[in-house]
Amino acid sequence: MIMRKPLKTLGTNAWLLACLAAATALVSAADASGPCFLPVLQSDSNGFVGLSLVNTAGLTNEASVTWTGPDGKGVRTGRLSLSPGAQRAFVVREILGTPRDPEDGWIRVDSSEPGLLSYLTSGTNGILDGAEPVSELAKTVLLDYVKVNTGFVELDNTDTSLILVNPGDTAASARVDLIALDGRPAGSLPVPVPARGSLTIRVSQSFRDVLPENGVGGRRFDGYAKAVADVGLAAWLRVDTPLSLRVLRGRAPDETGPTSLAIAGHFASGGASLYRSTLNLINAGDGPARLELLAQDDRGRAIGDSTYLTLDPGQGIREDVLSLFRVEIPDIFPPPLITGYIRIRESGGGVFRSIGDVDVYSGSDAAAVLFPIGAATSREWTLPFAISGREYFTGFAIANANELLTVQTDVSIELLDAEGLLAAPPRNISLSPSAYFTALVEQEISNGYLRIRANGPVVVGGSIGTCSGNALAFLPAFR
Repeated sequence: MIMRKPLKTLGTNAWLLACLAAATALVSAADASGPCFLPVLQSDSNGFVGLSLVNTAGLTNEASVTWTGPDGKGVRTGRLSLSPGAQRAFVVREILGTPRDPEDGWIRVDSSEPGLLSYLTSGTNGILDGAEPVSELAKTVLLDYVKVNTGFVELDNTDTSLILVNPGDTAASARVDLIALDGRPAGSLPVPVPARGSLTIRVSQSFRDVLPENGVGGRRFDGYAKAVADVGLAAWLRVDTPLSLRVLRGRAPDETGPTSLAIAGHFASGGASLYRSTLNLINAGDGPARLELLAQDDRGRAIGDSTYLTLDPGQGIREDVLSLFRVEIPDIFPPPLITGYIRIRESGGGVFRSIGDVDVYSGSDAAAVLFPIGAATSREWTLPFAISGREYFTGFAIANANELLTVQTDVSIELLDAEGLLAAPPRNISLSPSAYFTALVEQEISNGYLRIRANGPVVVGGSIGTCSGNALAFLPAFR
């Protein structure tokens, strides 16, 4: 069992990382009524793949976990039973009955009852990230963060892999389009995906001939990708650096709105670990998007100045958050830690379509994670994995979507163990309009999950990380 070190003894760096880990990842929850799909892409032979399952159904759920190789072969299946409210977390090799975790391919999770939530983590002892499942296949998928910087750039070396999964019985004829932030096409690549198989595309290699040179013997690119196929696919991207992984699920066009409000759930800048945050925002609509952006703190107060910008169809920005909002920083070292979230709306009061994320990373880029922008709100959320001890922690955040009414929103936070029983008394808080609450799981727990209920619409999300500050992973919230 992992022992919990009291929060006050974690040290400054770990505390700052904990603040960062309490990030709101505003994502639409996967539909838990059918099968879901997850990517497997190992970094090296010493890597691991972990899976957490939560049964939110009122009946026992008979679940199966099936791994399939990239060629659609090598299928292995494991089964387990989860009582109502139960959660199980394990490395995949345990459920498959193999000596090692699979290196590449994809995983399908099936259940006998609706309401089974799934979450995958992967990495090595020093590098970690988490993948959100896909439950609805799509013929068009947008992958909103592609970054390449190769050559003699040492720790700044960055590459992006695109993972396409075809769970169907028919081979997919697909195409991947690479698009620059100015909205112009940068290259196109036909890619067949085998039936029941998967394909991994390393952007620096597959698009090498169309990527601009960076002057240090490599290529450089900032933009996004679109996958189009004749059958439904699931897709993810993974950004690799020497010290970190960032994994993000692709979005189908119907997930991009229209909406009158989108929220970039968390940013963090400064502090002893020199955190930085970059806002990545793309206009996914058919017409110009005239947007107003506002950064706010935990009390709903403005941070810096409001920003107004117009993005043409397909155009995007990728800019440091403090620069974007013209936030003045005291000339001290280390700089103060500034955290908050970003509200995005159409400046004329209309609707818009967008995709994007906030890239939060430490000065060393060891702790790095992408938090997707979203517009989903709910009165009940579930975070599918919770851990708290000397080595790992879970952080979470709650943002009050209400910004007009004067009434407060009451929120109950429940930490449940693997059997679905309360591991600690519920924590009750009240949020004023536009307020934002961040916290750590302080109760020692090696395996469990969080359930958050409110009497008004809120957005919730989080992450898990190492107390040493060496790793940070995305943790999605499910409605």
